[in-house]
Amino acid sequence: MCMIRVERKKAARAAVQKCAEDDTKNTLLRIWEEHVLPNWDQATREPRTRELWWRGIAPSSRAKVWQRAIGNSLTLSENTYTKALQRAKDTEVRCSASQGGESPKEKAWFDAIHRDAAVTFPGLKVFQVGGPLHVGLVDVLMAYSMYRSDVGYSHGTHLLAALLLLTLPSALTSFISLANLLNRPLPLAFLTGDPAACAKAYSLVFALLEHKYPRLHTHLFSADQGLDIHPHELFEPMMRTLFLGPSEGLGVEAASRVWDVIIFDGDAAVVRSVVGVMGWLEGRLYGNREEVLGVLGCRGIYEAGERCRERADTQREELSSESLHSHPAPHHPRILCNYYNIKMGSWLSKQVEPTSAHFTYLVLSIFLLSYAFFSDFIRNRLHLSEPPLATAVGILFGPRCLGLIDPQSWGWRDTVTQEAARVVVSLQVFSVGVELPKAYFSRHWRSVGMMLVPVMTYSWLVTAGFVYAILRTDWATALIISACLAPTDPVLAAAVLQGSRFSGRVPRRLRHMLSAESGCNDGTSFPFLYAGLLIFSGQTTGGIIKTWFLETILWQCALGLFVGLTLGHFANRALRVAQRRGWIDPASFLVFYILLALLSVGVGSTLGLDDFLVAFGAGTGFAWDGWFANKTRETHLPDILDLLLNSSMFVYLGAIIPWRMFSPTDFTPSITPWRLISLLVLILAFRRLPIVLLLKPLIPDIRTYREALFCGHFGPMGLGALFLVIEARARLETGESIPLPHAPKHHPNKAQIDLVWPVVCFIILGSTFVHGCSVAGISVAGHFLRNKEERAPLLAAEDEGLDGMVHEGGGGESEPSVSGDEDVSFFPGT
Repeated sequence: MCMIRVERKKAARAAVQKCAEDDTKNTLLRIWEEHVLPNWDQATREPRTRELWWRGIAPSSRAKVWQRAIGNSLTLSENTYTKALQRAKDTEVRCSASQGGESPKEKAWFDAIHRDAAVTFPGLKVFQVGGPLHVGLVDVLMAYSMYRSDVGYSHGTHLLAALLLLTLPSALTSFISLANLLNRPLPLAFLTGDPAACAKAYSLVFALLEHKYPRLHTHLFSADQGLDIHPHELFEPMMRTLFLGPSEGLGVEAASRVWDVIIFDGDAAVVRSVVGVMGWLEGRLYGNREEVLGVLGCRGIYEAGERCRERADTQREELSSESLHSHPAPHHPRILCNYYNIKMGSWLSKQVEPTSAHFTYLVLSIFLLSYAFFSDFIRNRLHLSEPPLATAVGILFGPRCLGLIDPQSWGWRDTVTQEAARVVVSLQVFSVGVELPKAYFSRHWRSVGMMLVPVMTYSWLVTAGFVYAILRTDWATALIISACLAPTDPVLAAAVLQGSRFSGRVPRRLRHMLSAESGCNDGTSFPFLYAGLLIFSGQTTGGIIKTWFLETILWQCALGLFVGLTLGHFANRALRVAQRRGWIDPASFLVFYILLALLSVGVGSTLGLDDFLVAFGAGTGFAWDGWFANKTRETHLPDILDLLLNSSMFVYLGAIIPWRMFSPTDFTPSITPWRLISLLVLILAFRRLPIVLLLKPLIPDIRTYREALFCGHFGPMGLGALFLVIEARARLETGESIPLPHAPKHHPNKAQIDLVWPVVCFIILGSTFVHGCSVAGISVAGHFLRNKEERAPLLAAEDEGLDGMVHEGGGGESEPSVSGDEDVSFFPGT
């Protein structure tokens, strides 16, 4: 009786669990059918949809979801499929008539297709000769081999087509989805046999597997303690067939669940899925070499096990020769040993972990230490600033050259770039507000206002004209690109205008005016950017003006500046009270500076205000009376921030430059290197110089035309433009300020998204080097333009004021003194 009751309880619990599972499945099905699919574009941008996707797509909805997620960026149609299939059949007839003499390559493809189709998923008994899906599978494969005749048929493609036929409603939809799926970068790399791209994917899997499953990693790859299997032998079958190759380890349903994730998350999910699948099969992977290769599909992909080893050896030879000269090597000691033929001891190879992130710590610290050792010589003798040097380091060690610093391999996405630029630029504009003299804007508002309104407007429109004419884009996109390039960069400006011998040769009023302009115009560029975006959206003129004025001018800019000034003012008062009553120590006093800057960023971004105006307003309000600047005058806190944060950010910028996008593509045919260079030259020459020279009589702080020439030239574009272009991309991608993790492959605004990023990055790169090195050019030119008896003993070592500028009689000063002198310094000796 007891046993009967136990069995009944078990059965009851199983029934309850089954009901709960059925309810969950029904609920998920309703969510997919009633909420996600009808609102696809909006729903797929929501985080909860990603969680839903990872829980699994309901089988009855999988066909619709896969078709929407894969998309049809190739714009294939029924006509495309019909013509490709007819061409394949005509070619097959011709081959049969001539016994393959006319088209031996095509005959080999067709023979392989018929042979592979007959043995596809034999347990299902639907693809074999006479089965219900045999003809459909052969038709899809033959049509694809003709559609991509440059690639033809590759063994393993039959498995991809078979799963699509099992899921999608027809051979036509399966052909369209197969072609678009194989057009993604990673599947295309394995389809075409790109050795460098494949090796990079292997290195990512290799490193992640070692981190997640170290024991399994040692067993599979160690030469002394394991099977010494080459990564290609294990990873290639899974990645080539997207997990359909290891038929002994994964069934069709399990592979379909993996595909759910891959189709949604893209190529990055393939790497994670390889490790996940190997972890799931871990218990079956501790056998001998033949057993492991059988479980992971090598035996099923190749007709003989030796072919897999031959293919691995061939790829190793290719990688060790010419391909390694143009592509970065994998970032793992084991892979490095294999590809560079380095004989590393087994003990040492286990200890060394030269991953991309670890190399970054090493390279960045060595660069900053080297710069710190020779900082005075570099800044005051060579007249070079940190940004161009840091950018050069990022390029040298980035994916383009040595491949040691690769932020993409860390999983960093556009959102990380956006937030890093937001914080660095906000800290810099906050620093500008703090460093300006007491009540600066009450005396110099006219000069700064002229630089912000007429000069920026002219820069915006003229740059848009150049972009429109040279890159042959639409006017709205040109306005968006030019808005990203309208502001001067506070980071580059601070690197030249502060703390160097050259900065002492420029009148203080000009330095202060340019610093104030760079602090303000990153924020005031938002109205220009959103004007272009609103024009691009196609709204009515009345709707554009209403939205632009209410949301951009009033809410983001006006309210943002007011919030920043208020926040800074009350923070100043609070800090005074804390210091007067002895509540705060010197270290916390300094940290308050950085924390207040971060608080202003948090307030601005959370409320949807103009982050940079909030930060600049907070800095200005905080140091309006000069009290804090006087207290911290000897700490050189802004210089410390420049060296650490700003230099690191420019190294990062050099590592993410999209070199491949500087050439024409299907979506950006107008981008060529020479057009980009022409655009850069025109922007540097005409973006600011003419209007500043023209308005010189109306700008009180510019006394001579030589000063106007200097101010007109000195308008660098840097990290502020980087943030704005991510903001622009986000608006084009999602209509909001949060970008997608990576640029989408299928989007109505694909052409505009692919255009704004490389153009702005190229102009930033050029401006960084031109403006960062212009001080050296000005100093050397000034040295040789002097009479011999007036020259300094060393080249460009002059320290008196620049010629043609007013330096004496108060003309070179912004104000007679910095305020706050009446206060006792918080720090001893200051």
